[in-house]
Amino acid sequence: MLNAIFLLNTYVYAQLEGKNLIPNPGFEIYKGKNPKPSIISAKPWLNVGTVDFYNKIDEKDTSHFKGPHSGKCYVGIRFQAKYKEYAYVKLTEPLIKDRTYFFSMYVRLLDVSTVSIKQLGVYLSDSPFKMGMVFDPNGLIDTTYTSGLSGNYGWMPITGKYTAKGKEK
Repeated sequence: MLNAIFLLNTYVYAQLEGKNLIPNPGFEIYKGKNPKPSIISAKPWLNVGTVDFYNKIDEKDTSHFKGPHSGKCYVGIRFQAKYKEYAYVKLTEPLIKDRTYFFSMYVRLLDVSTVSIKQLGVYLSDSPFKMGMVFDPNGLIDTTYTSGLSGNYGWMPITGKYTAKGKEK
């Protein structure tokens, strides 16, 4: 079974105003003292699949770069040939047409991953995420790597600018 496991922290900023439009971007606000190991513990995040949530360093993470990029919490997303997980959240306010926004998230590949990933990013849309949704390339901010992401790397930024069509949320 080939799989890749990414760990991430996320941020989307309105370039002109400098405010973060992603609620709970570092997953630091969560339910209970001993939250479930699912991203749905990190309010108001949702998932498709079984996106993992960590409010402390996972003991299975033996890499040199273990733990979150910043703060105390992070999430894990698994990609396999026929299985993918998604984490998604509604922005704090809709995007404004023709305004340019800056997106940034930090990812790292878990050291037990056995494949490389050529693209990883975010999709901005005016409708809620649904399984089987077709992603319009104009709504994507992703990074394409010539040789792919593989091996035991530290936290890597994925960044991009996005000019809103209006009402993406």
